[in-house]
Amino acid sequence: MRKSITSQNVNNPVGPFSQVLKVGDNIYVSGLTAVSEVNKNSFEKQANSLFDNLEALFEEMKLNINFVVKVNVFITKDVNITHLDRVFMERFKAPYPARTLAIVDELPEKDAKIQIGLDAIDLRAFQAMNDCDDYGCNECESEDCEYN
Repeated sequence: MRKSITSQNVNNPVGPFSQVLKVGDNIYVSGLTAVSEVNKNSFEKQANSLFDNLEALFEEMKLNINFVVKVNVFITKDVNITHLDRVFMERFKAPYPARTLAIVDELPEKDAKIQIGLDAIDLRAFQAMNDCDDYGCNECESEDCEYN
């Protein structure tokens, strides 16, 4: 079953593609940016805005960002990768998702310094079957649970 998901928390697609597509338990998020007048000159501000939007998107789906398994990142050549790594460590918990990184001359959206597309898996079905055995359930209240 394929379901297109739209959200006001992410930019509208400019072309014939879905913002988010859910196929069974798999979630595919199109390449997103978060450019505004306030952040157009700052990679860190764009990255933080983008992750704020992604976290809100996952909350709308009753998930959290720790369900992400793969991230595809495009950054412009003027960005310091150390800044990207810092944002990742602040936003994701270990074990971190797999990541592909491409450095490009420019991105399709004017003034964009970062674009992220990602894949996630909705593990809630596994959680129900396994009573939270290392899958996380958001209900156990265990401090050791990586999904709480």
